[in-house]
Amino acid sequence: MSFLSGVFNFLMMMFLFRAAVTIFTALRLMSRRRVRRNTAEAPKSPFLDAIEESRVFDTVVDEYCGVIVPENEAYILMEDDGPRYFHSWDCRQKYIAEKKAKG
Repeated sequence: MSFLSGVFNFLMMMFLFRAAVTIFTALRLMSRRRVRRNTAEAPKSPFLDAIEESRVFDTVVDEYCGVIVPENEAYILMEDDGPRYFHSWDCRQKYIAEKKAKG
């Protein structure tokens, strides 16, 4: 009987130790995340600066609504005098409906 109680005590100690390590690790990770969120400015890196510079897009103007939009996000309507760019599908559809109503 004393052997079984010794094994039981050992297993309980291992369980409690593992639970304490898990809680400690979770608290440590949460505090690290909180510190990173509170930093006002990220450290400067030439690699990150190069990525930011490569993200520059050509812009076009939605002449119907007067909105400036990146060319790769614009909706395009091809007309006789060239392409027309729109910032949204609804804006494009309104332009088409208005053009049809005029004749």
